[in-house]
Amino acid sequence: IMPSLVGSEMCIRDSVEGPHSSITTKKSIVEIVNHDEICMARAITMAFLKVNKVNTDDWHALTDDDDERNMEKLVWIYKKAPEWYYSKLLLHKPPTDRLTKLAHELCKLTDIPINRTLALSDISAFERFLNVDILVINATGGNKFIKTPPEHSKKQRLYLYLVSLIEEGVRRSHFHAIVNICGFFGKSNFCSNCLIPYGKLHQCETTCFVCKRKGKCKKMDVQLS
Repeated sequence: IMPSLVGSEMCIRDSVEGPHSSITTKKSIVEIVNHDEICMARAITMAFLKVNKVNTDDWHALTDDDDERNMEKLVWIYKKAPEWYYSKLLLHKPPTDRLTKLAHELCKLTDIPINRTLALSDISAFERFLNVDILVINATGGNKFIKTPPEHSKKQRLYLYLVSLIEEGVRRSHFHAIVNICGFFGKSNFCSNCLIPYGKLHQCETTCFVCKRKGKCKKMDVQLS
């Protein structure tokens, strides 16, 4: 389910299944279509490359002196991808050779097997290799975050969308990539501290209402004593 936010309320709007689902129609999500067990690796790949793509000149500056010619290996060596390459990945909704090779190479580099369904416990290996925090939103849990970053972490963040789908009569977990968190929630802003989408105004839950600073406040202690 995808949220349609009205005021402070989150309302159920769309389904995550079918050709007209939010997964298919929302530009803030990259739909992952696969016939293997590594939809998570595919989703992480697309989320990572969205925020780490570079123009062609920068890509050539990075890689022209490298003897490695395999594109998928170069992407993970430099943890970057040229914009044209990312665009080609987006153009093909079904699993493409490019994305399959990228996901397989990522799993190889992180010692994650490709012959079993990946679980939330596997995410830490991807986080270590990519030096990122991966946050997960659960559709069946009312679009709540079920995996959040460590407190005060300044690492780059990637967002995954965990849904439950029926395949051949069996309900299975499936991951998609969220590439625009504001667009996902239908709001113009998103507080990375509170993990709350909002319109124009927002005050963090950890902000002191006396001095408006974040964290424990001496003025607040004095007022309450």
